[in-house]
Amino acid sequence: MDNADNSLPPGNPLPKDMQISELNSSEVNTTVLKPVPIEHGRKIEEDIYTSTYQEHPDVVRYGRYTLVSSSPIGGQKYLLEQLVQVNMKGKKKQYTLTVEQGIWNTLKNTGFTLCSVPSPEVRSLFNHQLPKVHYEFGPMRLREALQMLSGEAYELTVNDTLRQVCFERRNSVPKMTAPMIQVETSQSEGQL
Repeated sequence: MDNADNSLPPGNPLPKDMQISELNSSEVNTTVLKPVPIEHGRKIEEDIYTSTYQEHPDVVRYGRYTLVSSSPIGGQKYLLEQLVQVNMKGKKKQYTLTVEQGIWNTLKNTGFTLCSVPSPEVRSLFNHQLPKVHYEFGPMRLREALQMLSGEAYELTVNDTLRQVCFERRNSVPKMTAPMIQVETSQSEGQL
């Protein structure tokens, strides 16, 4: 029979990793829990990067009238998709920055850094003067901003482990596509 001295407290069941061993059977029946050491970190099965995409994210009430999503948005989950707004104009409005300085300014507070040892071809890109049109832009996705700053002759590469971005020279420059023209038509009320 269980009494207050030898019973386990109610609650969650014992983990599979725990072993129960008895001390001395002549004494009161007391159990001792011995934890098994954890050799590796535990993997979380509900991984936001490998599980299926939720079409309708979880929403929770925040305050009296506000509903907020409890799931990370695209830019929080995939850092290259975050929106950036950049203004590199100083008070003196001097346009003396290099492309490398422009990229560093764009990467501020994004979680990414610029790779440390670029190729000589990329080094020449970094030494070019930053075009005046690139001193202020956004909001736009970080991925698109970095591609815009490097130009069509270079492609963006990412080291996700180190959170570094770098650029490689393309084998051929992509053919420029004509911008899509939006055509608006109006219909009179009688034609509907």
